[in-house]
Amino acid sequence: MNRLLIIEDDPEFGALLAGKFSQINWRVNRAGTIDDASEILAQNPPYSHCLLDLNLQTQNGLTLIPALVAHSPGCKIVILTGYASVHSGIEAIKLGAVYLLQKPSRIQDILAAFDHTPHPETVRIDLHSKPGMAGIEQEVIQRTLAENNFNVSKTAEQLGLHRRTLQRKMKRRI
Repeated sequence: MNRLLIIEDDPEFGALLAGKFSQINWRVNRAGTIDDASEILAQNPPYSHCLLDLNLQTQNGLTLIPALVAHSPGCKIVILTGYASVHSGIEAIKLGAVYLLQKPSRIQDILAAFDHTPHPETVRIDLHSKPGMAGIEQEVIQRTLAENNFNVSKTAEQLGLHRRTLQRKMKRRI
């Protein structure tokens, strides 16, 4: 039986996902924060699959991937996000995720993402598309967050922003 851990801070969306996967006979656990997820991991056997929200309130879901991989080797981790950036996708794959999906996603898309095997050599980047200012800003924020091990205070200081301003910018992109 497939065991799925859903880490999603939107309770309604998390419940919807859990219900859909339960209907197809998956065993499902849910967490709304990184702390909740860490507690669930400590109390349960390994998971075969994980749906991980990229933005968990003011925390970055990518910080949880190493713990997921350590707890559940071979777990297929799919990142769900309302705002997907190239940097976030690359970082997620490097850390051990198999795919990054834009919210909202259909159950068929999520199941297909779980079956995806990342092949970094086949990644293509469209050099002709030009991101807007908001996209560039989010790329800089994501890169700086990763460089600072997802520490929001350090990132805000490095970017010359107030911590709350950075949090609002991170929340706005969802």
